[in-house]
Amino acid sequence: MRPRLRAVIMGLLLFMSQICYAQSEWMVDSCHLSFSDIKMYQPEGFVIDTVNKVHLIDLNPDFSPSNAIKGSRIGSFHTLAFISYNEDCILLFPTNLGLSLSGMPDGELKACAGNENINTKKQIIIVAQKDMSKYCNADTAYIYRMKLPNPYLGKYTNCIGICLRKYAHPAMLMKVMLTGEGLLSEDVYLNTLLSSIEYGNEPTETWKRKEILFNELMRPNKN
Repeated sequence: MRPRLRAVIMGLLLFMSQICYAQSEWMVDSCHLSFSDIKMYQPEGFVIDTVNKVHLIDLNPDFSPSNAIKGSRIGSFHTLAFISYNEDCILLFPTNLGLSLSGMPDGELKACAGNENINTKKQIIIVAQKDMSKYCNADTAYIYRMKLPNPYLGKYTNCIGICLRKYAHPAMLMKVMLTGEGLLSEDVYLNTLLSSIEYGNEPTETWKRKEILFNELMRPNKN
């Protein structure tokens, strides 16, 4: 290979890597996850949603847990979303809500069913393998499928919830919103979302301290 051509190719590769890095940082900032050892990349085959600045997911407007504050309901909000080219899928990226959201799958499934007394264990797939590279490099992944009582934005009736937990990192709560046609490619879209986000292995000192405090709060009182 000619030296000049090699230099041009190397320059292009460096330029593209800088673009990807900048994009990742911008997406992380949009999700309020800065300085959290997380990377994000735009999912292939999707464009960013520039219409809805915040996606508020109210899973069931007619349901409220008996122990909840009056008028409150179960749902989530997402500050970054991508729509597939044919609009049969919306990928909702996580927003920083703290260290652990492991109770969300159970709560969301009960909200969609409109029944807080059902047992949801069989509906939640829990993944905690030695190799978690297919699950954003998390420690534990919770995956569950829901049928929404009221279609989101009028047409997204199906939802795959993804809840991730990693030591000394923010928890991630994400969603794959699907139309009936999108449901035919649900596994493809789920993998697209999971491959667009990656936990690192170098937690910051801030998140290490948060983990310690969290574990102290969750420790049973011996008195």
